[in-house]
Amino acid sequence: MRSNLLKIMVFTSILVLISSSVLAIGIRPAFTSIDSNEVTQLEGSFWVINSNNQNLNLEIKLQGEMSQYVELDIGSLSFREDDDSKEVSFTVSLPDEVPPGNSIATIIVEEELISTGQNVVSSKLILKHKIKIQGEYPDKYVTAKLNFKETEDDFQVISEVENLGQEDIEQVQTTYYVNNQEQTTIETLVSNTESLGQGDHKLLTSTLSKDLLSKGEFEVVAKVEYDGNIVEVIKTLFYGKPEVEVTYFNEYFTANEINPYVMELLNKWNEKVENVFVDIEVKKDDQNIGEFRTKSIDIKAFAREKIEDYYDASGIEKGEYVFSMVVNFWNTYKMDQQDFEVTLLNKKDQEEMNLVGAAMGKDNSDDTNPGLNDPVSTTDMDSSSLSKVIFIMLTMVMVVGLALIILLRRKRDDGWEKEQRDY
Repeated sequence: MRSNLLKIMVFTSILVLISSSVLAIGIRPAFTSIDSNEVTQLEGSFWVINSNNQNLNLEIKLQGEMSQYVELDIGSLSFREDDDSKEVSFTVSLPDEVPPGNSIATIIVEEELISTGQNVVSSKLILKHKIKIQGEYPDKYVTAKLNFKETEDDFQVISEVENLGQEDIEQVQTTYYVNNQEQTTIETLVSNTESLGQGDHKLLTSTLSKDLLSKGEFEVVAKVEYDGNIVEVIKTLFYGKPEVEVTYFNEYFTANEINPYVMELLNKWNEKVENVFVDIEVKKDDQNIGEFRTKSIDIKAFAREKIEDYYDASGIEKGEYVFSMVVNFWNTYKMDQQDFEVTLLNKKDQEEMNLVGAAMGKDNSDDTNPGLNDPVSTTDMDSSSLSKVIFIMLTMVMVVGLALIILLRRKRDDGWEKEQRDY
């Protein structure tokens, strides 16, 4: 309850600070529009308004694709309490060739915060004045957008084309190149061919079968060809979701000791996943008795990696436990919980199990190779069943030994009888 109240108070304080900052200054007008057909050079300005009559220091800078063609008359502003507003002037000098369509240069007005050396929550005010430049479209000019529509068996690959030029387009067609993570084209698709009147837009589609894809990311390049011109659009296609699975974890530990463990993780995605770690809860009869986190690793596409570390079972008695694991990666993804059943043995039981493993040709003391030197894969027994196995093995040894004695005795008796007959 107290923590929730504290969160509400902090959130409210931040809102108050942000609200007061937003009201502190304003910009009028918010943008300037330029038509490159009519103007090649423009002297413009805007006003910065000190709404709350505060002492403010503001930095002024440029940003955006057309910012190199804008010149500011000043780089900073200072307000006193009695300053209501100040003007910022700029000059726009357009190049000989302006990109067709809309392009932007942005003038940033940013508050300069003075550090007090104390832990104080503060917000930096940032306002923008946009200079929108409209470039002339050529006679033939097509824009394209690329989208995907997933169905049960395939993806519909769709390019939306629009004729913004001054003339009609006789033929427009899109070729799609689907590339894997090695930038190798795994499939080439061709759309329908259409005509495109001035101001019209149409959808050019093709179908990509899921049988050609593994789960992962794919780069799709749409090459739109129209009356001898080309425009390309690139977009990433996602098939499925990134997934990392725990494929192995020790099933036996020694109670009340620090145990080495091996965990194997499988990346099922076709791209490298980074900062992979696992949160683990140790449960007994659905009760949480402890938790720990593994170290983090990176895993290449479709690869397996091991995490080798130590689990501290001090204070935990022998018995059956459940280790509930949640894999995290990329600081954003969290997998569904996986449960692994783990048996904690006392030292004597562990030594007996190691002896049985040695008798069966397995080295149970080295549990670092999942599926090969795995004591769990060769035995699945508690201490009572383990004793039965040992008893059976000893009985077999005794039976074999007794059979050898009887066989040797019979051979000796047969030899004695033969000597008597010869005599």
